[in-house]
Formats: sequence, C-alpha cells, structure tokens
Amino acid sequence: MAITCCESYEEISKGDVGHVLKVDSDGLHDLNVFANWQRKGANYWVRFVHVELNNDSTQLAGDWLISVL
Repeated sequence: MAITCCESYEEISKGDVGHVLKVDSDGLHDLNVFANWQRKGANYWVRFVHVELNNDSTQLAGDWLISVL
C-alpha cells in the first residue's frame, strides 16, 4: 500500500512516498505505520496522522498485503 507523508515527522519529510510494510494498531491513540520511504531510502515508523493513503489502481492485489501487529 502506498502512502505519502503529509506532515514532516522526525526523519521523514513532507511529500515523501512510502510503501507500507507493517501496521501497529496496539493502542487507540498510538496508531503507527512502518514503511519503506523513497527519499530516506530506508524503513521508518510514522504515526497515521502524518500520512495519507495514495489511490493507485495499478497495484496488484498482492501488493496490498501488509502485516498487522
């Protein structure tokens, strides 16, 4: 699943695009997503409030499989 950072968060800049690897929904107010970020060139956790989902209808169904902790 592709996401875009809509508000800079720690080491991830606004506008950076990432591919979701894991979702941590352990706490109601601490929802986080672990993604591989293009600009950073590495994986990093961010809060859901700092990202938006990208609508990319060209992705294959297998690309939408992510781990939920």
